[in-house]
Amino acid sequence: MKPEIESIDLKDIADLYAIEKSVSQSPWTLEMFIASFHAGHGMFVAKSEDKIVGFLIIMDVMEQLEILNIATHPDFHKQGIASQLLSFLKNYAKQREINSMFLEVRKSNQAAIALYQKFEFEQIGIRKKYYKTDSGQEDALMMQFSF
Repeated sequence: MKPEIESIDLKDIADLYAIEKSVSQSPWTLEMFIASFHAGHGMFVAKSEDKIVGFLIIMDVMEQLEILNIATHPDFHKQGIASQLLSFLKNYAKQREINSMFLEVRKSNQAAIALYQKFEFEQIGIRKKYYKTDSGQEDALMMQFSF
C-alpha cells in the first residue's frame, strides 16, 4: 500500500524523533523537532495504515527551498518511501514557484547520494567537517536541484 503524505500535527513529533534516533548517526534532538515545528518549517509525514513510515522537513525562503531532514523508518527502507517524499517535494516546490532546492548529505551516505542524483540533484560544494561521527567529523556534500 502506497503511503499518504500529509502535514504533521504536533502530536507526530515523538514519532519523527523516534525514527530519527533509529537512523541517524547524529540525530536531531526532540527540542530541535519542536523548534522546527514552531518556526513554521514545512513538516510532512508519509503514513501507511496510520503509522508514520517516513518524514520530510523543509524550509522555504522566497524562491528557494532547503531540505533540513528526511528519513524513513528502518522497517520500511528500500520500499520507495524517500522517493515518494522527494516526488511530493518536487510537486510542492513547483506549485510555490520555487526555482531551486538545496540539501546537505554525509559524504559516506552513498544510498542517499544515489537517490538525490536520481532526482537530478547535483553536487555544488562540500562543507568540511559538517557532521559529527563516532570518530570525529565528516564532510557534507552540498547538493542542488534547479527547476
